[in-house]
Amino acid sequence: MIFMVVLCLVILLGITAAPVFAGGNQGQAKINTAIGLMAGWIAKIGLVVAFFGGIETVLAFASDNAEARIKGLKIMAAGFILYGIVHNINDFIP
Repeated sequence: MIFMVVLCLVILLGITAAPVFAGGNQGQAKINTAIGLMAGWIAKIGLVVAFFGGIETVLAFASDNAEARIKGLKIMAAGFILYGIVHNINDFIP
């Protein structure tokens, strides 16, 4: 049953897929501007997440809570990874 649903969705997507082109370089410039704006905000959010993870890690060291330390370090790493990916966005989106 699940296979049939997935198969129907794949066929439906294959039938309805159509290429869409932007009008010259003007459309590409608008898309690049929008991506740049979003990337800036996502980078800032990544730094806020990393800062929150750092604060949580410091508080976990103060209370000697090993589980909270790991959680804080994971949150901090996720924030820095997000920040790093956004700053190298040109490697991912040509």
